Amino acid sequence: MNWREIGGPPVQAPSRRGFGTTIIEKTIPYELKGTVKTRYLLTGFEADITIPSTSLALEQETVMSAPKNETFQPVSNENPLTGEVLVVEDNMIIAMDASDILADHGASKVHMAGSVEDAQSIINSNTISFALLDVNLGDQTSLPVANNLAERGIPFILATGYGDAEAITASYPSSFVINKPFTVETLLSAMQKALV
Repeated sequence: MNWREIGGPPVQAPSRRGFGTTIIEKTIPYELKGTVKTRYLLTGFEADITIPSTSLALEQETVMSAPKNETFQPVSNENPLTGEVLVVEDNMIIAMDASDILADHGASKVHMAGSVEDAQSIINSNTISFALLDVNLGDQTSLPVANNLAERGIPFILATGYGDAEAITASYPSSFVINKPFTVETLLSAMQKALV
């Protein structure tokens, strides 16, 4: 998609990035493996957005609320989380939200990955102390990442938007599972259990 604005007042680049611009410039490469190029020309704003056809055919993950009878232990005030952590999630907004929660509760650095390949690369080149894995990553699952973490003894929890979590995660190494959309409380409760 090529966007061209003409005939308006003179344009100049903004002094800061707004939320909408950030979402477009980060979400398209992260989630869709596309590219975004923007230009603030005096004659008008221009943008070139490219999305590979493979990203246009992906199925949408069904998002379901956590079961009403699901209970979690109260979150303690202690932060058992330390060091670098990994969030593997193909939805940029959810990944950013989870990263903020983990950074606010002890992580010294949060790495984000939207695919199995990116996650494996991060694990191989960093000292990861904990991970949050989305089960479904578009046309992939996070099972290879979970197996890698389990082999290294790195604790992790799984997140899924599907209702039958037990059937979906049966092939995974033993781990705690939270339903999406998760809350700060459900994420931290599962994290604290996984780190014990």
